[in-house]
Amino acid sequence: MRMGYTLVMSIRTRKLIGTIMMVSFSSFYFFVAVTAAIVRLQDAPGWMHALFYLIITAIWFVIAAAIIWWMQKPAPAAKPVIER
Repeated sequence: MRMGYTLVMSIRTRKLIGTIMMVSFSSFYFFVAVTAAIVRLQDAPGWMHALFYLIITAIWFVIAAAIIWWMQKPAPAAKPVIER
């Protein structure tokens, strides 16, 4: 029987990874969103542009909130694991 410890990600590491994820995701997401708006909404009225960007921003907000929620979770205490 061996006794070990589970690997625990520190909150600093989680925040670093989350920050990198947010910057890269936001850059890619808004590049795709603006490209889609330019290609698809060229002749559309202004209210349709506003509605499109409102929906795109709401979707981004949900994903960004999930990443931030993950970043803010407290690090669990390392618990001993008993292997047989």
